[in-house]
Amino acid sequence: MAAGEVMAVNETYMDIGQSNYGKAFQVQLGIGMLMGVFWVFFLVQVLDGFLLEHRDGYDHSYYYYFLQSGEGTYATLGSIFLILAGIILYAILYTTFRKSRQRPLRLNRQRREVCFFPKGSDEPVICPWEEVVAWTALSTGSTGTNLIKSLTFGMALPYANGEKYWLLHQKVSLVNQAQEAWETMRRYMDEGPECWPRPMPPETRATFDAERRKRHEMYRRGEKSWFRSRRGDIGYSRLSMVWFYFYNLFCFWKFPYWVAEWDQKYSMKPMPASIDAWSAPLPEEQWTKPSPELLKEKAELEQFYREERGTIHDFYRQRHADGMAV
Repeated sequence: MAAGEVMAVNETYMDIGQSNYGKAFQVQLGIGMLMGVFWVFFLVQVLDGFLLEHRDGYDHSYYYYFLQSGEGTYATLGSIFLILAGIILYAILYTTFRKSRQRPLRLNRQRREVCFFPKGSDEPVICPWEEVVAWTALSTGSTGTNLIKSLTFGMALPYANGEKYWLLHQKVSLVNQAQEAWETMRRYMDEGPECWPRPMPPETRATFDAERRKRHEMYRRGEKSWFRSRRGDIGYSRLSMVWFYFYNLFCFWKFPYWVAEWDQKYSMKPMPASIDAWSAPLPEEQWTKPSPELLKEKAELEQFYREERGTIHDFYRQRHADGMAV
């Protein structure tokens, strides 16, 4: 799964959704763009002030020419700054609000069921795990001069009546990424704790403190130099430490991580009481067992791998061929 998608893992259930991972960087990027525009205009005005002072024969102070160079540009600069700030603020808030409308997918390994919330709904739907369908789709489009290919990892989760499905789509860059997403869920449901993923903790101001401590420790242990030219070097260079502090001071220090904390609190709605009860641990004798068909197919696939006869695609290709022969 992508970073931040596995939100919680325990003996009973696993939550898959979108945490606030990357939110702080989104805010830093927005602040960096705003501050970059401001400093570009400021430096241009500083340079223009020197040029006006030189052209006028130094009749007045530099401050006079500095203010004169900015006349007529403040309105333009202010308009550009406000429009850009509005776009950035909209992007930050929109991603948070959109995430808040979709609750996580919860997989219950003891009941072998999946709980999902249709988009924009607060009503949970529970379906059997073995009725979930997953696939990877390749689509090709044309721009007129080039062909564009895109991969999508999809899942279909049935409603209680078994007649309708809720479809979940996720863009992926590689087939392996889609396989990894499915294997993350399958191994949690079918394998032991040694195969379970580790959840990504949400970003907080403590995340920033931990990163700063790690950098200081690695810098203290490493060889002191201004640059790192060898791949095997341990630690951080002096230049990277200076850049870390400059970059974060430029982006208002911990403010982006404070926004990330707000995003987490706002978008992560608590589960309904019925799902909390459904997620409670069960005595082991009450656990739902895999179906005989699944256990048989798993044994055949493991035997296929032990004999090194190919990949999972080869397994199903041969199985299809054997079925056609019969």
